[in-house]
Amino acid sequence: MNAAVRSVSSPARGGNDLVAVLNALGHDLQDVYHGFFPGAHDMREMFQYFAEHTYFGPEYAKHISAANAVVPGGFTDFATWARVHMEPS
Repeated sequence: MNAAVRSVSSPARGGNDLVAVLNALGHDLQDVYHGFFPGAHDMREMFQYFAEHTYFGPEYAKHISAANAVVPGGFTDFATWARVHMEPS
């Protein structure tokens, strides 16, 4: 999922939040990225921070307003989208 789209289309959700939503729907996902390479955990934490705190930079409010203007009915949150499009196998 494109991080820029995810950031605009749902409340600040990082990887752990997305995994929790999918697991609640019956998937069996785990965080496996910590051991990919030395420093992977730190990088994940850094990107989590960017996703939660002004991912779009100092003008984040302007970008979010522009996205909301394109979709006046509002965006679908990830949990609702996943319920429809990601049935567990």
